[in-house]
Amino acid sequence: MSAAPRIWFDVEDLFHFADRNARPTGIQRVCYEIFLAALADPAVAPRIGFVRHSGTERGFIEANWELLDYKLRHVTDRPSEMPQLRSETGDEAVPAMLEAPAQDAGAAPHDQAGPRRRPLPLRLLRRAGAMVPRRIARPGFLFAVMQVQAGAALTGAVGLTIADRARRGARQGAIRLRRLPIVARLVAERAPEDPPPPPPPLPPRRLAEIADRGDVLAVLGSPWFEVDYAELVSHVRGRLGLRVAVLMHDVIPVRRPEWVDRGTVRVFRDWYRTVLPLADYVFANSQATADDVERWCARDAIRLPGSVAPVPIGTGFGQKQLVATELPDRLPAVLLKVLDGRPYVLFVSTIEARKNHMLLFRVWRRLLSEMGPQNVPDLVFAGKVGWMVGDLMSQIENSRNLDGRLHVIEGLDDRALRAVYGGCLFTVFPSFYEGWGLPVSESMAMGRPCVCSNATALPEAGGSLARYFDPFDVEDATRVIRATIEDRPGLAAWQDEVVRTFRPVGWDRAARAMIAAFDRPD
Repeated sequence: MSAAPRIWFDVEDLFHFADRNARPTGIQRVCYEIFLAALADPAVAPRIGFVRHSGTERGFIEANWELLDYKLRHVTDRPSEMPQLRSETGDEAVPAMLEAPAQDAGAAPHDQAGPRRRPLPLRLLRRAGAMVPRRIARPGFLFAVMQVQAGAALTGAVGLTIADRARRGARQGAIRLRRLPIVARLVAERAPEDPPPPPPPLPPRRLAEIADRGDVLAVLGSPWFEVDYAELVSHVRGRLGLRVAVLMHDVIPVRRPEWVDRGTVRVFRDWYRTVLPLADYVFANSQATADDVERWCARDAIRLPGSVAPVPIGTGFGQKQLVATELPDRLPAVLLKVLDGRPYVLFVSTIEARKNHMLLFRVWRRLLSEMGPQNVPDLVFAGKVGWMVGDLMSQIENSRNLDGRLHVIEGLDDRALRAVYGGCLFTVFPSFYEGWGLPVSESMAMGRPCVCSNATALPEAGGSLARYFDPFDVEDATRVIRATIEDRPGLAAWQDEVVRTFRPVGWDRAARAMIAAFDRPD
Protein backbone atom coordinates (compact mmCIF):
# COMPACT_ATOMS: atom_id res chain seq x y z
CA MET A 1 0.00 0.00 0.00
CA SER A 2 1.31 3.45 -0.89
CA ALA A 3 2.39 5.64 2.02
CA ALA A 4 0.38 8.49 0.56
CA PRO A 5 -2.85 7.07 -0.88
CA ARG A 6 -5.19 9.16 -2.96
CA ILE A 7 -8.56 10.03 -1.46
CA TRP A 8 -11.58 9.83 -3.76
CA PHE A 9 -14.58 11.70 -2.39
CA ASP A 10 -17.97 10.43 -3.55
CA VAL A 11 -19.91 13.62 -4.41
CA GLU A 12 -22.92 12.22 -6.26
CA ASP A 13 -25.35 13.39 -3.58
CA LEU A 14 -23.92 16.93 -3.63
CA PHE A 15 -24.43 17.27 -7.38
CA HIS A 16 -28.05 16.22 -7.06
CA PHE A 17 -28.67 18.47 -4.09
CA ALA A 18 -27.12 21.53 -5.76
CA ASP A 19 -29.20 20.96 -8.89
CA ARG A 20 -32.49 20.89 -7.01
CA ASN A 21 -32.23 23.18 -3.97
CA ALA A 22 -31.78 26.90 -3.41
CA ARG A 23 -30.03 26.66 -0.03
CA PRO A 24 -27.80 23.97 1.50
CA THR A 25 -28.44 22.03 4.68
CA GLY A 26 -25.80 21.29 7.30
CA ILE A 27 -24.56 18.07 5.70
CA GLN A 28 -23.83 19.71 2.35
CA ARG A 29 -22.05 22.60 4.07
CA VAL A 30 -19.89 20.26 6.14
CA CYS A 31 -18.82 18.24 3.11
CA TYR A 32 -18.07 21.31 1.03
CA GLU A 33 -15.94 22.92 3.72
CA ILE A 34 -13.95 19.73 4.29
CA PHE A 35 -13.28 19.48 0.55
CA LEU A 36 -12.13 23.10 0.40
CA ALA A 37 -9.88 22.62 3.43
CA ALA A 38 -8.27 19.51 1.92
CA LEU A 39 -7.69 21.25 -1.41
CA ALA A 40 -6.19 24.28 0.36
CA ASP A 41 -3.37 22.15 1.83
CA PRO A 42 -0.56 22.01 -0.76
CA ALA A 43 0.69 18.73 0.68
CA VAL A 44 -2.71 17.08 0.37
CA ALA A 45 -4.37 18.68 -2.66
CA PRO A 46 -2.57 16.54 -5.29
CA ARG A 47 -3.98 13.45 -3.56
CA ILE A 48 -7.62 14.57 -3.69
CA GLY A 49 -10.04 13.37 -6.34
CA PHE A 50 -13.82 13.33 -6.75
CA VAL A 51 -16.10 10.68 -8.20
CA ARG A 52 -19.71 10.28 -9.26
CA HIS A 53 -21.80 7.22 -10.02
CA SER A 54 -21.75 6.04 -13.58
CA GLY A 55 -25.11 6.26 -15.30
CA THR A 56 -24.28 3.58 -17.85
CA GLU A 57 -22.53 0.86 -15.88
CA ARG A 58 -21.81 -0.33 -12.35
CA GLY A 59 -19.11 1.76 -10.74
CA PHE A 60 -17.71 5.26 -10.35
CA ILE A 61 -16.43 7.83 -12.80
CA GLU A 62 -14.28 10.90 -12.20
CA ALA A 63 -16.25 14.02 -11.24
CA ASN A 64 -15.55 17.58 -12.35
CA TRP A 65 -14.61 19.44 -9.15
CA GLU A 66 -14.76 22.83 -10.89
CA LEU A 67 -18.37 22.17 -11.88
CA LEU A 68 -19.33 21.00 -8.38
CA ASP A 69 -17.61 24.01 -6.82
CA TYR A 70 -19.54 26.26 -9.23
CA LYS A 71 -22.84 24.67 -8.24
CA LEU A 72 -22.19 24.75 -4.49
CA ARG A 73 -21.04 28.35 -4.53
CA HIS A 74 -24.28 29.17 -6.30
CA VAL A 75 -26.42 27.70 -3.51
CA THR A 76 -24.29 29.02 -0.65
CA ASP A 77 -23.34 32.53 -1.77
CA ARG A 78 -26.07 33.74 -4.08
CA PRO A 79 -29.33 35.18 -2.62
CA SER A 80 -32.38 32.98 -3.09
CA GLU A 81 -34.63 34.05 -5.93
CA MET A 82 -37.65 34.45 -3.71
CA PRO A 83 -36.87 34.95 -0.01
CA GLN A 84 -39.97 35.49 2.11
CA LEU A 85 -41.00 36.69 5.52
CA ARG A 86 -44.10 35.30 7.19
CA SER A 87 -45.30 37.81 9.74
CA GLU A 88 -47.68 40.63 10.59
CA THR A 89 -46.50 43.23 8.08
CA GLY A 90 -49.44 44.54 6.09
CA ASP A 91 -51.60 43.36 3.24
CA GLU A 92 -48.94 42.43 0.73
CA ALA A 93 -49.73 39.90 -1.94
CA VAL A 94 -49.12 36.25 -1.23
CA PRO A 95 -46.47 34.73 -3.53
CA ALA A 96 -47.90 32.48 -6.21
CA MET A 97 -46.19 29.41 -4.74
CA LEU A 98 -48.42 29.78 -1.65
CA GLU A 99 -51.61 30.98 -3.31
CA ALA A 100 -52.58 27.60 -4.72
CA PRO A 101 -51.70 23.98 -4.04
CA ALA A 102 -48.81 22.54 -5.95
CA GLN A 103 -49.85 20.78 -9.13
CA ASP A 104 -49.33 17.32 -7.74
CA ALA A 105 -52.15 14.85 -8.07
CA GLY A 106 -50.34 12.27 -6.02
CA ALA A 107 -49.85 14.32 -2.87
CA ALA A 108 -52.28 15.32 -0.15
CA PRO A 109 -51.93 17.27 3.08
CA HIS A 110 -50.95 15.08 6.00
CA ASP A 111 -53.85 16.37 8.06
CA GLN A 112 -56.57 16.35 5.41
CA ALA A 113 -59.28 13.73 5.54
CA GLY A 114 -60.01 11.45 2.63
CA PRO A 115 -57.99 9.03 0.56
CA ARG A 116 -55.00 10.09 -1.49
CA ARG A 117 -55.50 9.70 -5.21
CA ARG A 118 -52.68 8.21 -7.24
CA PRO A 119 -52.23 8.51 -10.99
CA LEU A 120 -52.10 4.69 -11.25
CA PRO A 121 -52.75 1.82 -8.86
CA LEU A 122 -49.79 1.23 -6.61
CA ARG A 123 -49.42 -2.36 -7.70
CA LEU A 124 -48.97 -1.28 -11.33
CA LEU A 125 -46.38 1.30 -10.34
CA ARG A 126 -44.41 -1.27 -8.41
CA ARG A 127 -44.59 -3.70 -11.30
CA ALA A 128 -43.46 -1.02 -13.75
CA GLY A 129 -40.68 0.06 -11.42
CA ALA A 130 -39.33 -3.46 -11.27
CA MET A 131 -38.93 -3.41 -15.06
CA VAL A 132 -36.75 -0.27 -15.07
CA PRO A 133 -33.00 -0.96 -15.30
CA ARG A 134 -31.17 -0.02 -12.14
CA ARG A 135 -28.85 2.39 -13.89
CA ILE A 136 -31.95 4.36 -14.93
CA ALA A 137 -33.97 3.93 -11.76
CA ARG A 138 -31.13 4.88 -9.45
CA PRO A 139 -30.99 8.63 -10.37
CA GLY A 140 -34.76 8.89 -10.00
CA PHE A 141 -34.74 7.28 -6.59
CA LEU A 142 -31.81 9.47 -5.58
CA PHE A 143 -33.76 12.56 -6.62
CA ALA A 144 -36.75 11.46 -4.56
CA VAL A 145 -34.94 10.91 -1.31
CA MET A 146 -32.68 13.95 -1.62
CA GLN A 147 -35.85 16.00 -1.76
CA VAL A 148 -37.11 14.22 1.35
CA GLN A 149 -34.01 15.42 3.15
CA ALA A 150 -34.44 18.95 1.82
CA GLY A 151 -38.11 19.01 2.77
CA ALA A 152 -39.15 20.03 -0.72
CA ALA A 153 -42.15 18.94 -2.78
CA LEU A 154 -41.41 16.01 -5.02
CA THR A 155 -42.46 15.66 -8.63
CA GLY A 156 -41.66 13.19 -11.35
CA ALA A 157 -39.53 10.76 -9.35
CA VAL A 158 -39.03 7.04 -9.41
CA GLY A 159 -39.72 5.37 -6.06
CA LEU A 160 -43.18 6.90 -5.69
CA THR A 161 -44.13 5.29 -2.40
CA ILE A 162 -41.49 7.11 -0.37
CA ALA A 163 -41.85 10.21 -2.54
CA ASP A 164 -45.57 10.51 -1.86
CA ARG A 165 -45.06 10.32 1.89
CA ALA A 166 -42.25 12.84 1.69
CA ARG A 167 -44.36 15.25 -0.35
CA ARG A 168 -47.15 15.02 2.16
CA GLY A 169 -44.91 15.73 5.15
CA ALA A 170 -42.81 18.41 3.47
CA ARG A 171 -45.85 20.31 2.22
CA GLN A 172 -47.75 20.03 5.47
CA GLY A 173 -46.58 23.34 6.87
CA ALA A 174 -46.64 25.17 3.53
CA ILE A 175 -50.25 24.16 2.86
CA ARG A 176 -51.32 25.58 6.18
CA LEU A 177 -49.29 28.72 5.55
CA ARG A 178 -51.43 29.51 2.53
CA ARG A 179 -54.07 30.57 5.04
CA LEU A 180 -51.82 32.97 6.92
CA PRO A 181 -53.39 36.39 6.43
CA ILE A 182 -50.17 38.23 5.67
CA VAL A 183 -47.08 37.06 3.80
CA ALA A 184 -44.58 39.75 2.90
CA ARG A 185 -41.79 39.42 0.42
CA LEU A 186 -38.24 40.03 1.54
CA VAL A 187 -36.13 41.95 -0.95
CA ALA A 188 -32.50 40.84 -1.18
CA GLU A 189 -30.10 43.42 0.24
CA ARG A 190 -27.77 43.13 -2.73
CA ALA A 191 -28.66 42.57 -6.34
CA PRO A 192 -27.74 39.10 -7.57
CA GLU A 193 -24.84 39.18 -9.97
CA ASP A 194 -24.91 37.30 -13.22
CA PRO A 195 -22.99 34.10 -12.50
CA PRO A 196 -20.11 33.18 -14.78
CA PRO A 197 -20.74 30.34 -17.19
CA PRO A 198 -20.18 26.87 -15.73
CA PRO A 199 -16.95 25.09 -16.56
CA PRO A 200 -17.08 22.60 -19.44
CA PRO A 201 -17.62 18.93 -18.60
CA LEU A 202 -14.66 16.62 -18.32
CA PRO A 203 -14.39 13.52 -20.47
CA PRO A 204 -15.46 10.75 -18.07
CA ARG A 205 -12.77 8.41 -16.78
CA ARG A 206 -13.65 5.27 -14.89
CA LEU A 207 -12.32 5.02 -11.33
CA ALA A 208 -10.75 1.70 -12.27
CA GLU A 209 -8.52 3.58 -14.74
CA ILE A 210 -7.22 6.23 -12.34
CA ALA A 211 -7.21 4.69 -8.83
CA ASP A 212 -4.49 2.57 -7.26
CA ARG A 213 -4.78 -0.23 -4.76
CA GLY A 214 -4.73 1.19 -1.26
CA ASP A 215 -6.52 4.41 -2.25
CA VAL A 216 -9.54 5.48 -0.21
CA LEU A 217 -13.15 5.99 -1.27
CA ALA A 218 -14.49 8.56 1.25
CA VAL A 219 -18.24 8.87 1.68
CA LEU A 220 -18.88 12.04 3.69
CA GLY A 221 -22.39 13.09 2.68
CA SER A 222 -25.81 11.49 2.75
CA PRO A 223 -25.78 8.87 0.01
CA TRP A 224 -28.08 6.41 1.76
CA PHE A 225 -30.65 6.97 -1.00
CA GLU A 226 -28.45 4.75 -3.21
CA VAL A 227 -30.31 1.46 -2.89
CA ASP A 228 -27.50 -0.84 -4.03
CA TYR A 229 -24.51 1.10 -2.74
CA ALA A 230 -23.13 -1.97 -0.98
CA GLU A 231 -22.56 -3.54 -4.40
CA LEU A 232 -20.52 -0.51 -5.48
CA VAL A 233 -18.47 -0.67 -2.26
CA SER A 234 -17.87 -4.40 -2.66
CA HIS A 235 -16.64 -3.77 -6.19
CA VAL A 236 -14.12 -1.05 -5.29
CA ARG A 237 -12.86 -3.06 -2.33
CA GLY A 238 -12.63 -6.44 -4.02
CA ARG A 239 -11.77 -5.61 -7.62
CA LEU A 240 -9.90 -2.32 -7.20
CA GLY A 241 -8.39 -2.80 -3.74
CA LEU A 242 -9.64 0.51 -2.36
CA ARG A 243 -10.37 1.14 1.29
CA VAL A 244 -13.71 2.71 2.26
CA ALA A 245 -14.43 5.48 4.78
CA VAL A 246 -17.86 6.68 5.96
CA LEU A 247 -18.70 9.83 7.94
CA MET A 248 -21.79 9.50 10.14
CA HIS A 249 -23.74 12.72 10.79
CA ASP A 250 -26.40 11.17 13.04
CA VAL A 251 -28.59 8.08 13.44
CA ILE A 252 -31.90 9.89 13.88
CA PRO A 253 -33.91 7.60 11.55
CA VAL A 254 -33.08 4.54 13.66
CA ARG A 255 -32.83 6.09 17.12
CA ARG A 256 -35.75 8.54 16.92
CA PRO A 257 -37.81 7.43 13.89
CA GLU A 258 -40.83 9.46 15.03
CA TRP A 259 -39.20 12.58 13.55
CA VAL A 260 -38.71 11.33 9.99
CA ASP A 261 -40.68 9.72 7.20
CA ARG A 262 -41.21 5.97 7.52
CA GLY A 263 -39.71 5.34 4.10
CA THR A 264 -36.61 7.27 5.09
CA VAL A 265 -36.25 5.10 8.20
CA ARG A 266 -36.28 1.97 6.07
CA VAL A 267 -33.88 3.29 3.43
CA PHE A 268 -31.43 4.69 6.02
CA ARG A 269 -31.43 1.51 8.09
CA ASP A 270 -31.00 -0.82 5.14
CA TRP A 271 -28.22 1.27 3.59
CA TYR A 272 -26.05 1.41 6.69
CA ARG A 273 -26.70 -2.23 7.62
CA THR A 274 -25.17 -3.28 4.31
CA VAL A 275 -22.47 -0.62 3.90
CA LEU A 276 -20.99 -0.24 7.40
CA PRO A 277 -19.73 -3.85 7.55
CA LEU A 278 -17.74 -3.09 4.37
CA ALA A 279 -16.16 0.12 5.72
CA ASP A 280 -12.53 0.28 6.76
CA TYR A 281 -13.00 3.57 8.65
CA VAL A 282 -16.09 5.00 10.31
CA PHE A 283 -15.99 8.62 11.46
CA ALA A 284 -18.58 10.71 13.30
CA ASN A 285 -19.18 14.44 13.65
CA SER A 286 -19.25 14.28 17.47
CA GLN A 287 -18.60 11.96 20.37
CA ALA A 288 -22.36 11.74 20.94
CA THR A 289 -22.90 10.54 17.37
CA ALA A 290 -20.00 8.08 17.66
CA ASP A 291 -21.57 6.62 20.81
CA ASP A 292 -24.99 6.38 19.15
CA VAL A 293 -23.53 4.61 16.11
CA GLU A 294 -21.71 2.07 18.24
CA ARG A 295 -24.79 1.39 20.38
CA TRP A 296 -26.99 0.92 17.34
CA CYS A 297 -24.49 -1.36 15.60
CA ALA A 298 -24.07 -3.46 18.76
CA ARG A 299 -27.84 -3.77 19.14
CA ASP A 300 -28.40 -4.79 15.49
CA ALA A 301 -25.25 -6.94 15.18
CA ILE A 302 -23.68 -4.66 12.55
CA ARG A 303 -19.94 -5.22 12.30
CA LEU A 304 -17.72 -2.18 12.59
CA PRO A 305 -14.00 -2.06 11.71
CA GLY A 306 -13.24 -0.67 15.18
CA SER A 307 -14.23 2.28 17.30
CA VAL A 308 -16.06 5.08 15.57
CA ALA A 309 -13.69 8.07 15.48
CA PRO A 310 -15.05 11.59 16.12
CA VAL A 311 -13.59 14.33 13.91
CA PRO A 312 -13.54 18.06 14.76
CA ILE A 313 -16.32 20.02 13.09
CA GLY A 314 -15.42 23.48 11.87
CA THR A 315 -17.15 26.77 12.50
CA GLY A 316 -18.42 29.12 9.83
CA PHE A 317 -18.92 28.69 6.11
CA GLY A 318 -17.47 30.24 3.01
CA GLN A 319 -14.64 31.99 4.80
CA LYS A 320 -11.64 30.99 6.91
CA GLN A 321 -12.96 32.48 10.12
CA LEU A 322 -16.04 34.44 11.08
CA VAL A 323 -15.24 37.74 12.78
CA ALA A 324 -17.96 39.09 15.03
CA THR A 325 -16.79 42.68 14.69
CA GLU A 326 -17.15 42.53 10.89
CA LEU A 327 -20.77 41.38 10.72
CA PRO A 328 -23.02 43.38 8.39
CA ASP A 329 -24.94 45.96 10.41
CA ARG A 330 -28.01 46.31 8.21
CA LEU A 331 -30.91 43.94 8.73
CA PRO A 332 -33.15 42.90 5.83
CA ALA A 333 -35.63 45.72 5.19
CA VAL A 334 -38.79 43.73 5.85
CA LEU A 335 -37.46 42.41 9.16
CA LEU A 336 -36.62 45.97 10.18
CA LYS A 337 -40.20 46.94 9.35
CA VAL A 338 -41.90 44.27 11.42
CA LEU A 339 -39.56 44.66 14.38
CA ASP A 340 -40.25 48.39 14.54
CA GLY A 341 -37.20 48.99 16.72
CA ARG A 342 -37.86 46.11 19.15
CA PRO A 343 -35.01 43.74 20.10
CA TYR A 344 -35.27 40.10 19.06
CA VAL A 345 -34.02 36.61 19.86
CA LEU A 346 -33.00 34.37 16.94
CA PHE A 347 -33.52 30.67 16.17
CA VAL A 348 -31.79 29.50 12.97
CA SER A 349 -33.07 26.15 11.71
CA THR A 350 -35.35 24.43 9.27
CA ILE A 351 -38.79 24.34 10.87
CA GLU A 352 -39.36 20.64 11.56
CA ALA A 353 -40.64 18.68 14.53
CA ARG A 354 -37.22 17.55 15.75
CA LYS A 355 -35.96 21.12 16.08
CA ASN A 356 -38.60 21.83 18.76
CA HIS A 357 -39.95 25.18 17.56
CA MET A 358 -43.15 24.36 19.42
CA LEU A 359 -41.36 24.68 22.76
CA LEU A 360 -40.26 28.22 21.94
CA PHE A 361 -43.77 29.13 20.80
CA ARG A 362 -45.06 28.05 24.22
CA VAL A 363 -42.24 29.78 26.08
CA TRP A 364 -42.84 33.08 24.28
CA ARG A 365 -46.60 32.84 24.81
CA ARG A 366 -45.92 32.45 28.51
CA LEU A 367 -43.31 35.23 28.67
CA LEU A 368 -45.61 37.69 26.92
CA SER A 369 -48.34 36.88 29.43
CA GLU A 370 -46.21 36.95 32.57
CA MET A 371 -43.74 39.74 31.79
CA GLY A 372 -45.87 41.98 29.59
CA PRO A 373 -45.30 42.49 25.85
CA GLN A 374 -43.23 45.62 26.42
CA ASN A 375 -40.61 43.61 28.33
CA VAL A 376 -40.23 40.68 25.95
CA PRO A 377 -38.10 40.74 22.77
CA ASP A 378 -39.56 39.46 19.53
CA LEU A 379 -38.81 35.90 18.40
CA VAL A 380 -37.44 35.25 14.90
CA PHE A 381 -37.46 31.81 13.25
CA ALA A 382 -34.92 31.94 10.38
CA GLY A 383 -35.38 28.88 8.20
CA LYS A 384 -37.65 27.27 5.66
CA VAL A 385 -40.86 25.53 6.68
CA GLY A 386 -40.13 21.81 6.64
CA TRP A 387 -42.07 18.76 7.70
CA MET A 388 -44.29 17.46 10.50
CA VAL A 389 -45.12 20.98 11.75
CA GLY A 390 -48.78 21.32 10.81
CA ASP A 391 -49.93 21.84 14.41
CA LEU A 392 -47.26 24.45 15.04
CA MET A 393 -48.10 26.43 11.91
CA SER A 394 -51.80 26.33 12.79
CA GLN A 395 -51.06 27.73 16.23
CA ILE A 396 -48.88 30.47 14.77
CA GLU A 397 -51.69 31.30 12.39
CA ASN A 398 -54.44 31.25 15.02
CA SER A 399 -52.40 33.45 17.38
CA ARG A 400 -51.68 35.91 14.57
CA ASN A 401 -47.98 35.28 15.02
CA LEU A 402 -48.28 35.80 18.79
CA ASP A 403 -49.91 39.15 18.07
CA GLY A 404 -47.08 40.17 15.78
CA ARG A 405 -44.21 39.16 18.05
CA LEU A 406 -43.14 36.00 16.18
CA HIS A 407 -41.63 36.23 12.69
CA VAL A 408 -40.74 33.40 10.31
CA ILE A 409 -38.18 34.45 7.73
CA GLU A 410 -37.08 32.28 4.81
CA GLY A 411 -34.58 32.44 1.99
CA LEU A 412 -31.75 34.39 3.63
CA ASP A 413 -28.44 34.19 1.83
CA ASP A 414 -25.27 33.94 3.91
CA ARG A 415 -24.66 37.68 4.10
CA ALA A 416 -28.22 38.44 5.22
CA LEU A 417 -28.04 35.63 7.77
CA ARG A 418 -24.88 37.11 9.24
CA ALA A 419 -26.67 40.45 9.56
CA VAL A 420 -29.59 38.77 11.35
CA TYR A 421 -27.15 37.09 13.73
CA GLY A 422 -25.42 40.39 14.35
CA GLY A 423 -28.64 42.19 15.28
CA CYS A 424 -30.03 39.71 17.81
CA LEU A 425 -29.81 39.82 21.60
CA PHE A 426 -28.90 36.15 21.73
CA THR A 427 -29.78 32.92 19.95
CA VAL A 428 -31.80 29.90 21.05
CA PHE A 429 -31.55 26.30 19.87
CA PRO A 430 -34.01 23.92 21.58
CA SER A 431 -33.52 20.85 19.37
CA PHE A 432 -34.35 17.39 20.72
CA TYR A 433 -31.56 15.67 18.80
CA GLU A 434 -28.50 16.88 16.88
CA GLY A 435 -25.53 15.07 15.44
CA TRP A 436 -23.50 18.19 16.14
CA GLY A 437 -25.26 21.59 16.27
CA LEU A 438 -23.81 23.94 13.67
CA PRO A 439 -26.04 26.94 14.57
CA VAL A 440 -24.73 26.84 18.15
CA SER A 441 -21.06 27.15 17.23
CA GLU A 442 -21.98 29.52 14.41
CA SER A 443 -23.73 31.81 16.91
CA MET A 444 -20.65 31.83 19.13
CA ALA A 445 -18.39 32.57 16.17
CA MET A 446 -20.53 35.60 15.38
CA GLY A 447 -20.21 36.84 18.94
CA ARG A 448 -23.74 36.00 20.03
CA PRO A 449 -24.49 33.96 23.19
CA CYS A 450 -26.62 30.86 22.74
CA VAL A 451 -29.22 29.35 25.07
CA CYS A 452 -29.73 25.80 23.91
CA SER A 453 -30.88 22.28 24.58
CA ASN A 454 -28.72 20.02 26.73
CA ALA A 455 -29.49 16.98 24.56
CA THR A 456 -27.21 14.75 22.49
CA ALA A 457 -24.21 16.59 20.94
CA LEU A 458 -25.25 20.17 21.71
CA PRO A 459 -23.10 20.48 24.87
CA GLU A 460 -20.13 19.53 22.68
CA ALA A 461 -20.97 22.34 20.25
CA GLY A 462 -21.69 24.96 22.92
CA GLY A 463 -19.12 23.98 25.51
CA SER A 464 -18.87 26.11 28.63
CA LEU A 465 -19.97 29.29 26.83
CA ALA A 466 -23.56 28.23 26.16
CA ARG A 467 -26.40 28.04 28.71
CA TYR A 468 -28.56 24.95 28.69
CA PHE A 469 -32.09 23.73 29.42
CA ASP A 470 -34.03 20.49 29.11
CA PRO A 471 -35.76 20.52 25.68
CA PHE A 472 -38.62 18.41 27.04
CA ASP A 473 -39.33 20.81 29.94
CA VAL A 474 -41.17 24.06 29.19
CA GLU A 475 -40.66 25.21 32.80
CA ASP A 476 -36.89 24.79 32.60
CA ALA A 477 -36.64 26.47 29.20
CA THR A 478 -38.79 29.39 30.38
CA ARG A 479 -36.65 29.84 33.48
CA VAL A 480 -33.35 30.00 31.60
CA ILE A 481 -34.62 32.19 28.77
CA ARG A 482 -36.45 34.58 31.10
CA ALA A 483 -33.38 34.98 33.30
CA THR A 484 -31.33 35.83 30.20
CA ILE A 485 -33.86 38.41 29.00
CA GLU A 486 -34.23 40.11 32.39
CA ASP A 487 -30.52 40.39 33.16
CA ARG A 488 -29.38 42.72 30.39
CA PRO A 489 -26.08 43.68 32.11
CA GLY A 490 -25.35 39.99 32.60
CA LEU A 491 -26.22 39.33 28.94
CA ALA A 492 -23.83 42.07 27.82
CA ALA A 493 -21.05 40.58 29.97
CA TRP A 494 -21.80 37.13 28.57
CA GLN A 495 -21.59 38.45 25.02
CA ASP A 496 -18.25 40.09 25.78
CA GLU A 497 -17.00 36.77 27.11
CA VAL A 498 -18.12 34.96 23.96
CA VAL A 499 -16.40 37.49 21.70
CA ARG A 500 -13.25 37.39 23.81
CA THR A 501 -12.86 33.67 24.45
CA PHE A 502 -14.59 31.64 21.74
CA ARG A 503 -12.07 29.99 19.45
CA PRO A 504 -13.52 28.83 16.12
CA VAL A 505 -12.44 25.42 14.89
CA GLY A 506 -10.95 25.42 11.42
CA TRP A 507 -12.28 22.98 8.85
CA ASP A 508 -8.71 21.96 8.14
CA ARG A 509 -8.76 20.07 11.45
CA ALA A 510 -11.54 17.80 10.20
CA ALA A 511 -9.74 17.16 6.91
CA ARG A 512 -6.42 16.51 8.65
CA ALA A 513 -7.98 14.10 11.16
CA MET A 514 -9.38 11.86 8.43
CA ILE A 515 -6.34 12.02 6.18
CA ALA A 516 -4.07 11.18 9.13
CA ALA A 517 -6.14 8.05 9.72
CA PHE A 518 -5.77 7.04 6.07
CA ASP A 519 -1.99 7.53 6.21
CA ARG A 520 -1.42 5.46 9.35
CA PRO A 521 -0.13 1.93 8.78
CA ASP A 522 -2.66 -0.81 9.51
